[in-house]
Amino acid sequence: MDFDSTDGTSEILRSDRYHGFVRTIPFPGFVERDSSRIFLEQAKNQFNPDTGCLFCDPDELLVLPGGMGISDLITAAASAIILPRFNMTGRLSSIRNSDQQNFPLEILNLRIQKPSRRKSLEDMRKDVLVPPWIYTAIPGKVFARLGPTLSIGDGDHTAVVSDNRVIPACQGAYLMHFPFRSYKAFEEKMRLAASDFGSNPQLAETYGWQIRRWLRIAKSGSLYDEYLQQFVPDEEVDQLIEDGTLVLDNSFRALHTELKERELDRISLRSSR
Repeated sequence: MDFDSTDGTSEILRSDRYHGFVRTIPFPGFVERDSSRIFLEQAKNQFNPDTGCLFCDPDELLVLPGGMGISDLITAAASAIILPRFNMTGRLSSIRNSDQQNFPLEILNLRIQKPSRRKSLEDMRKDVLVPPWIYTAIPGKVFARLGPTLSIGDGDHTAVVSDNRVIPACQGAYLMHFPFRSYKAFEEKMRLAASDFGSNPQLAETYGWQIRRWLRIAKSGSLYDEYLQQFVPDEEVDQLIEDGTLVLDNSFRALHTELKERELDRISLRSSR
């Protein structure tokens, strides 16, 4: 579901390359917030009841243990599983030296393994969070079998299933979450968020508390400083890895390399024809 983007995403998704692989669903507008209900209805109409469906966002990447495919995630013991989700960050020096126009996700290879719990009402009013927001504990996302799934919870963090069999995912399966990439993307996210909240004044004060905090910080002119705080000073990386707060995770780099090799194979095959 493309939220009226203007960066060429919709044109890419409609291109011949993705024909038959990606199906887009019309954006209902910010006021109609329950996009997951629309997704679920569409999936139920299109696929058989045993189909597994992962509800996630474009900035999340699924990682599976070696030898496991996505179809292996749900066993007969569950109708839905909750995949843990971890924020990804990187060294501050890498961010400062990166090309903000062509931001390389490979440099975001530090996974927050020991997150911090937050008090939303209290923390949303703070100008500086210690530790920074990137260390915040975030809920997982749901992978559900369509047949028994009655509804998807707010934020896609859980599901209501007819047999109540919702369990944690197997060890080693998780989602990498990339909430911060280029500063330009962060600024654009805040612009869209301001429009979103403006269209939905009925939302609770704590709904999207971190976004509300960033919007306030943006008004004060300190958004770039807040952005830089989401990355790890180089001199702190080794200690945070040693105490288990961070884990070096190059899953994206490995996937990117594999995809590039597959693309080269396809180019070679086309050339030989």
